[in-house]
Amino acid sequence: MEVTVKINSCSDCRHHGHSGAFTIRGARPVCGHSDSGVIRLTVEEFKKEYPEYKGESRGDFNYHWIHRITDRQEGIPEWCPLKHGKKY
Repeated sequence: MEVTVKINSCSDCRHHGHSGAFTIRGARPVCGHSDSGVIRLTVEEFKKEYPEYKGESRGDFNYHWIHRITDRQEGIPEWCPLKHGKKY
């Protein structure tokens, strides 16, 4: 059986989620796909954009929500795992 799912934006995708209610400045929309954690910012760039996190030490920064934010793009971001053949 083959199923086709039409996705026009991240909000149509089942992997669409948020960074959590305790995120400083509020929850951010993020991609929850297991293959979406591609590093897009360094720790220094993150702390410059979010100085509120300056005193915190991050565990594994590779899986941080900042790399999976979907509200900065119009439509579906180029880095979407589904665009690159990953399973839905």
